[in-house]
Amino acid sequence: MFDKLFNMLRRAIASAERDRVDEKFQQVNERVDEKFEQVHEKLDHFDSRMDSLEKSQSEQNGKLSQIHEVGLANLETLEAKLNKSESKGEAYQSVNNFRFDSIQESFKRLESLISRAIKE
Repeated sequence: MFDKLFNMLRRAIASAERDRVDEKFQQVNERVDEKFEQVHEKLDHFDSRMDSLEKSQSEQNGKLSQIHEVGLANLETLEAKLNKSESKGEAYQSVNNFRFDSIQESFKRLESLISRAIKE
């Protein structure tokens, strides 16, 4: 009879112990779920910040591309002006050389005419 009483007492203690263990597991599961939700919220916030950063970076890349294109266009315009100025300078140089050659030739003719006039 004592065996039956001890067995019942043992079962009651084991059942109470199982209930406490189940309750602890339930508490741990609830805490894990809470932490999971917190981590999930933080990850969502991080994802939204990353999306915002990517959008901002994309906009900045677009602006930089536009600035680069404008810079290239300005360089091409400047190069065209420089080439035009250079060709004008070369044209002026050739005109001046021609004029100096012409004046020099005129001086030589004038000199020869003066020397002929002096000889006569």
